[in-house]
Amino acid sequence: MLIDSHVHLDMHQFRSDLDEVVARARSAGIGEMLQVCYDARSIGATVALTERYPEVYGAIGLHPHEARDWNDELEKRLEEALLGDKILAVGETGLDYYRDLSPRDEQRKVFRRQIGIALRFEKSLIIHCREAFSDVLAILREEGARAVGGVFHAFPGGVEEAAQVLDLGFLIGIGGPLTYRNSRLRETVLHLPSSAFLLETDCPYLPPEPYRGKRNEPAYVALVRDRLASIRGVTAADIEGAVESNYRRLLRGESPLEG
Repeated sequence: MLIDSHVHLDMHQFRSDLDEVVARARSAGIGEMLQVCYDARSIGATVALTERYPEVYGAIGLHPHEARDWNDELEKRLEEALLGDKILAVGETGLDYYRDLSPRDEQRKVFRRQIGIALRFEKSLIIHCREAFSDVLAILREEGARAVGGVFHAFPGGVEEAAQVLDLGFLIGIGGPLTYRNSRLRETVLHLPSSAFLLETDCPYLPPEPYRGKRNEPAYVALVRDRLASIRGVTAADIEGAVESNYRRLLRGESPLEG
C-alpha cells in the first residue's frame, strides 16, 4: 500500500476539485493519507476530512507560524480532537526561524506544550523544522519526545543531520525535493536504513518533477517513491513495503510488516 504521510487537503487550492484529487490518489494506489493540521481553523477541517474520506487520517497541532495564537481554549480544542479514533499524531509543530512569523520564544513555548500533549496522549509528533535544527533537537531531547517519536517532515538536511534525527528515534519525511536537480537529499537517502523514512507530498506545496510550479497532490507521491527506488537500486514495491511498515509502527503502534 502506498501512503502519503503529509497532506493539507483542507487548503483553498483543493476547494473546487477535492473529490477528483482523492479519486486520483486512489487510482495511484494510495491507501492512506495523513491530513495535517496547522492552525485553529484547520482543526475542525482536519476532523471533517477524516470523517468524509475512509483513507484520510489526521494529525492535530499548531504550526510554529501560528504560535502567537496559542491559548487555553485552543489547547482544549486540540486535546478534544486528539480523542478521535482517526487522529494519529500531534502536529505539525516545531520551530521556523526562516520566516519568524511568530516570536521565537513563543514558538519554543508552544512547541514544548505540544510535545507534552503528545506524551500525555501517547501520539507521535509531526515536526516542522526550518533554520532551527539545533533548537528543535535540543527541545525534543529535553522534553523526552523519544518516548513517542515522530517524523521530521520535508526533511532538507544532509547525512549528518539525518543521523542525529535517527539517533533521537525519529523518522525522515521524504518528498518532492528529492526529485529536484542537484538535491542534496540524494546522498542522504543512500545512507538511510529502510526503517528510517516515510514518503510525503506536503501538498499543495513542494510538487515533484515534472510538476514544479504547479499544485502538488497526493497522487504525485508515487513519483517520489519511484525516484527513491531508483536512487537506492530497489523496486517501487520495496519502497512501498518499507514505508508502510514504518508508518504503521510509528503512527499505529503495530509490528513491522514481514519481508
